[in-house]
Amino acid sequence: MLFPEGSSYVGSFVDGEFQGKGTLNLCDGAVIEGTFQNGFAVGEANFFLADGSRYKGPVVNSKPQGYGMWVSADRSLLYEGDFSDGKKNGYGILESSDGGTWQGEFKNDQLDGEARFKNKEFSLNGEWKAGKQIGEHKYLDMNGPGYVRFSDDGTILEAKTAEDIKNDRVAMQIFARALKDQKNQSDLRKDKDFCNKLMYQLADFVGSSKHTGCSAQCRSACGNMWDINSKEGDRCERQCRLCWQVLEFEPNDCKSVSPYPMVMPDRI
Repeated sequence: MLFPEGSSYVGSFVDGEFQGKGTLNLCDGAVIEGTFQNGFAVGEANFFLADGSRYKGPVVNSKPQGYGMWVSADRSLLYEGDFSDGKKNGYGILESSDGGTWQGEFKNDQLDGEARFKNKEFSLNGEWKAGKQIGEHKYLDMNGPGYVRFSDDGTILEAKTAEDIKNDRVAMQIFARALKDQKNQSDLRKDKDFCNKLMYQLADFVGSSKHTGCSAQCRSACGNMWDINSKEGDRCERQCRLCWQVLEFEPNDCKSVSPYPMVMPDRI
C-alpha cells in the first residue's frame, strides 16, 4: 500500500489499519519489520533507521522499548541494553570496534551516572553526566591503580597512573633523604652543596625513568623547596625552577645547568 507522502506498507490489514505481520517503509528511508497492532509496531521488531543504524528488540507504539540491540551505520559501535521511548535509557553496554567498552547507566542515548570505560590498556570507573566524565575516576592498568580528575564539563584536570604515583613518591623520598642529611636546616639558604646534591639526585632519577620531563616526578619535591626557601635571593628555588624547565625538553641534563642562573625563569 502506498501513501501520498511516500511511505509504503506491505502486510496485513484489519479495519483499514496495520494489523499482524508487515513491513513499513517510511518516507525518510527507515524500515520497520515486525508485528503491527492498531497501526503501530509492537513486540519484537527490526528497525533499519534512516541514518543506516539498526535496532533489534521489543517495541511499543513503533518505538524501541525494553532490552534490545543497536548497531551504528558503520558497524563501529554496538549497544546492548535497556531502551525507553525509543532511546538508550537504563543499564547497557556500548562496545566499539577498536576494543573500547562503556558499561553503565544511560539516559537519552548518553552515559549518565556510574559507568566504566575499558580498553586493552586501561580502565576508568566513575561518574558521567550527559555523556561527559565528571569528578574523580579510578584508573587501572597493568602497573596498578591511579586516578583521573575531570571538571564538570569533562575536561581533564589531573591524571596519574600507578607509575606516576610511584615516581612522585620516589622524588619525595629523595628530597626527604637529602633534607635529613642536612644537619642544620636553617642553613639551607647558604648551602650550595645541598641544592646541587638534591637537584642532581632528582636529575638522575628522571634520567633513568621512561618519562619525558620531570614535572610529574619533581613537582612535589620542588614545591617543598619553595615552601622552605621562600625569601628573595633563594638559590635552591632558582636552581629547582631552572632544572624543572630544562628537563621538560630532552635530551637536556639538569646537571649541565648553572646552579645560580643570571635570569630566573618564571615559575612553572
